[in-house]
Amino acid sequence: HDALPISTIIVNTNAYGAGNTTNCHILLANVPTGTTGDIVLTFNTGFVRAFYGAYSVIGLPSVTPTSAAGDNTSPFSIDLSINAGGFAVAAAITNASGTWGGITQDFEQTSTESYILSGASKGYKTPQNPVTVTNSDTGGDSVMVAASFDLLTIVGPFPTHFN
Repeated sequence: HDALPISTIIVNTNAYGAGNTTNCHILLANVPTGTTGDIVLTFNTGFVRAFYGAYSVIGLPSVTPTSAAGDNTSPFSIDLSINAGGFAVAAAITNASGTWGGITQDFEQTSTESYILSGASKGYKTPQNPVTVTNSDTGGDSVMVAASFDLLTIVGPFPTHFN
């Protein structure tokens, strides 16, 4: 497959000392055709750990989110506006398991260093303004990012991580 353009929403936090950064991203590639594909992440600098959770979205009219935000002060809370037929998706990297609110947890994966990636999503038939997305984690060096999009169909999730 050829490389596809990606829209990125980024939230960074330096929560536990110089040089240690937790990054949480929502990466989005608009794939107009096909039912399978490869996910390849290339890093231009060293890192301590990396996680990713993947969703397949069919019929996404735009890679521009309806609303998006990040939070690096746990417990996390983000308000999203969602259009009729839209959906919310969120990811959190934490060092303690948190409970999701406002949307439904899809996956949780723990690294060998006990960091946790979890993701949540929910589709809506009617407009929602706002949907408050929460994660109850209270550990340090944690971050959450959430976004809403107009939607037709969502398939997945397909969580994974690597160290």
